[in-house]
Formats: sequence, C-alpha cells, structure tokens
Amino acid sequence: MNVFALSLIVLILAMMLSSSASFAGPSNETRARILFQLASENSLKPAKRILALKQIDEAIKIDPNNANFYYLKGNILSDNSYDEALRNLDRALSIDPKFGQAWYTKSEILMRQNKAEQALQAANKALALSPNLIGVRIKPLMQLRRYEEAMKEAELFVKRFPNNDVVLSMHADMARQLKRWTVVVKDETRLIELRKELGSGYLIHKRLRAEAYVALQQNKKAIAELEDVVRENPVNRKAHKLLLELYRNNNDKKNIAKEEAILSELEKKLFTN
Repeated sequence: MNVFALSLIVLILAMMLSSSASFAGPSNETRARILFQLASENSLKPAKRILALKQIDEAIKIDPNNANFYYLKGNILSDNSYDEALRNLDRALSIDPKFGQAWYTKSEILMRQNKAEQALQAANKALALSPNLIGVRIKPLMQLRRYEEAMKEAELFVKRFPNNDVVLSMHADMARQLKRWTVVVKDETRLIELRKELGSGYLIHKRLRAEAYVALQQNKKAIAELEDVVRENPVNRKAHKLLLELYRNNNDKKNIAKEEAILSELEKKLFTN
C-alpha cells in the first residue's frame, strides 16, 4: 500500500471518529490505532504538540495497556516536562521491559536532569536490548568523566557513521580532556573536511586544530592555521588573541603591534555595540 493510500485511509477513519452519525463506527482497537497514528504525525509539528497529547491521551483511555502509547506521550513531553515524561516512559517499560527505545529516551531525559549515573544505567539497558542504538552510552560516560570508555564508544560509532560530525566533535573534546593532542589534530582535520563540504562552520575547527598544534609545540603550523582563520574571519577575537600570544613568544614585534592594534579595535567595537 502506498503512502497516499494509507494517508487517505487514516483521513477517512479520522472523519469517522469525529462523526456523530448513528452507524456503527470502527472498533475500539481501530480507533486507538488511528489516534496513535495521528498523534505520532502531529507530535512532529511543534504547533500541534498539544493536539498530539490530547490524541494520545484518548488512545490511552481506550487501551491503557499499550506500551507504545505511553512511550509516545513520554517522547512528546521529553522536551520540557521531564518528570511527567519519565512517568510515562516508566509506565511503558512496566508493560514492556524490553522496549529498547523507551530506555534510550529515558536515558536522554535523565542526562538533561544531570543524573548521569541513572542515565548510564538506562543507556546500558537500551543498548543490550537494541544493539542498533550504538552510541547511547557516550554522553553519560562523558558527564561521569569516564573519558577512556566514552572515547571507545565514540570510536565504534564513528566507524559505522564516519560522517557524523556531532560524535566526532565529542571524541575530539574527550581527547582534549586527556591531552591527546595528535588525536585532536586528526579529529579536527576530519571535522574541517566535513564542515567544508557543508559550506560553513569549519573555521572553529581550524582554530581548535591550531590550539592542538600549540600544545604539540608546533607553533609554525599553529600560526599558519590562525592566519588562515583571521584572513577569512577578521573579527575572530579568539584567533587573534592566540596569534598575539604566539607572536610574543617569537618576539615578532611587527606582528605583535599589528595584532595588538586589531584587538584594540575589536574591543572598542565590542563595547560600543
């Protein structure tokens, strides 16, 4: 059945649900399934979140033992009503303890509540039940400062999804924490490539790579990198400050004066704005 046909059936059945006609309507099971489908679709539209909650609540009234219904409600509430979202996810898990996606969503919410240990426990269950949820342990492990383990998880993830710049950035951050500067350079080099393909956001990674070069005492590379950054973005204060520091280390008076003048001008603009 194609998408158009399915949408048409959902529309017709939805009209039947709202109709006051006296003829026999769909069964309770069908009504609950339609409401769940409508709530799922509306939950993706911020302007229709309230409607989605009403629809899923109605579905729950019809079938209070469906784990998917409580999961959807918990997912809808996960952006701001954390406690209520967790109550619904726990209800889903009491019905179906092997609901891997529900454990994953629970882990994400617990992370937002800064409950890293509990988040890790939920992530462990999510991964055990749904091995495709690779990477779910990275954030809790990072928050717990268990960087070695988190890096291994991130490496497994990036191996499968080499173009995922979010996890690669996390890997680079952890390498910085562990002062593994050659790893940072490698990660930031890849991030520069990925961001250039997207057409934006790569300059911050060039600056971060320059900082790694400084840590490795490769100051010439760092200066060349930072000069590229300020050439493309002349108002990048962090890059100018690091350049000034490097020029001072080299006693490069001409460039020291230049960077001091640029930073002074940038400071004036910052305070006048």
